[in-house]
Amino acid sequence: AQMEQNYRRALSISGGDHGILIGSPIAVGLYIFIAVLLAIAVTMAVRKRRRRARED
Repeated sequence: AQMEQNYRRALSISGGDHGILIGSPIAVGLYIFIAVLLAIAVTMAVRKRRRRARED
């Protein structure tokens, strides 16, 4: 709930412009970091599933 409130506050301050959420280099770096972590998690899950399928 707090995250949603902060999101609404950021949009209110920016006048509804979503660009404020990616305007800072720190934010872009964090988004890239999160995307890499998600890609690693998905890759590991797919490999695990394939390994299990081969063992059966």
